[in-house]
Amino acid sequence: MTLAEIIKTAANGNADADVFLVGWHEYCHLIDDIVDRDANATLAIDVGAMAAALYTTPFFVEHAEKLRPLILLITCLYQDSVEMEGGETWERRVADVIRHTGADMIRVVALITGGYRHMRRISRDLHSICYHAHHDADGNPC
Repeated sequence: MTLAEIIKTAANGNADADVFLVGWHEYCHLIDDIVDRDANATLAIDVGAMAAALYTTPFFVEHAEKLRPLILLITCLYQDSVEMEGGETWERRVADVIRHTGADMIRVVALITGGYRHMRRISRDLHSICYHAHHDADGNPC
């Protein structure tokens, strides 16, 4: 399965969920671009504009009470991963895993749109996609 297929599956026919997840994916990558590149002001401003759009989508507004704590948890773990990636061996290993935490949004949307079994249908494939997107052919983080 591709990430686009997983997002469609997670949305479970809910067009608003699909729009939210596509936007979430783009938003997370923009934030990562800022962190990785010490980005310019334009990119930082673009992220602010994207946040305003993302957090006012119909799906987010309807499920904000469930999604807001998850966003803060994802943000916290992502920041931990950034701070730990240059640390001791154990920190680098933990950072390598927790940097994929943004994908948990896809799992929770699947849970909301279809329940636990629906979420389980995509979970393992999502781990695989995240791993292969962030590792080279030899398994080294990239």
